[in-house]
Amino acid sequence: MASMRCNMSSITDLIYHLFILLLFMTGTAVMGAQITDLRVPSMALEGDDVTLHCDYDESDSRLYSLKWYKDGVEFYRHVPSSHIDTLDQCLPISGIDTKCWESSERKVVLGGVVGASTGNYTCEVIGDHPRFKKTSKSAVLDVYSEALEMPMVVGAAEYYQDQDYIKLNCTSFNSEYNPMLTWTINDQKPKMTEVLRGWNKRTVGLNFKAEADKFIKGVITVHCTAQVGQHVKVAEVHLYNQHFQAQQYLLGGATGCCTRDGFLPMVFMITIAIFAPLRLFTLQ
Repeated sequence: MASMRCNMSSITDLIYHLFILLLFMTGTAVMGAQITDLRVPSMALEGDDVTLHCDYDESDSRLYSLKWYKDGVEFYRHVPSSHIDTLDQCLPISGIDTKCWESSERKVVLGGVVGASTGNYTCEVIGDHPRFKKTSKSAVLDVYSEALEMPMVVGAAEYYQDQDYIKLNCTSFNSEYNPMLTWTINDQKPKMTEVLRGWNKRTVGLNFKAEADKFIKGVITVHCTAQVGQHVKVAEVHLYNQHFQAQQYLLGGATGCCTRDGFLPMVFMITIAIFAPLRLFTLQ
């Protein structure tokens, strides 16, 4: 029995060591410096400064080098063990004007991008001795020349009653690219089920119920935002509650008789009507 336990223990140890060896051979046991976050804007306009982010984890292995490539051609490197001048980290290539003094080991700033800056950007990280394990991630940046246009919102009615459904469309008039279109209702993000996206990527719909608590002093304020890179255009629409507007009319809000602008002229006219006959009587 003791011999059987010894054999079982030996087999278990053997399996364990074989598993560790397998992990080491596949690179799972010692991962090296790993890329944890890659951020490359998908779109930018000509003349923009664009920041590329590449974050990494050194918990398994210290960083030996970090390099950036555009379409496979290196244009920036960071080697912690090296004492090279900052300017020597930036390698000139077509379409890239790297702002070396603003760049670091985790971010690279491209100044005034142009059409030729469009391409596939790759961050490569290599871990230190003894394995020098290499990992990389890529993303595409597209640069456009067309300025961002103001989006247009259509479909708004003159008034709404409580529980009416509000159906709007927001359309971009840009032809070179499709900006990101987003909605807000009273500065709040709508529910996913209230936003409608179809085959036409230049238009995004909004469909929600005009509930009483959404009206703020009788008005729902809706914004459609178009964005590309750091450029933003916002279209604003006011949706009015019919019941609230009727109340305002009955109180004189529609004619202005009870407003500050309407009250003073009314007092002036009443004063003339009262005192004008008295002055005529005195002159006689």
